[in-house]
Amino acid sequence: MAIERAEHRRAMIIVVALVVSVALALNLTSKEIALITNRSARTVDTIKYSLRKKMQVDESMPTVAYLRKFL
Repeated sequence: MAIERAEHRRAMIIVVALVVSVALALNLTSKEIALITNRSARTVDTIKYSLRKKMQVDESMPTVAYLRKFL
């Protein structure tokens, strides 16, 4: 039961990261993404940072430009 909850939580985190990725590719600001996802702007910034680290995006390249290559 705990494993199922953990898997569900992991799936939800992936969905949130995907939504933020698409919103970034659409050139939305952190505040706009926060309104859409019902989160704070700071939380959106944290998600953006973790996406950048997971995808190993170089700091010299903007995250939006990197995401647009794939979407």
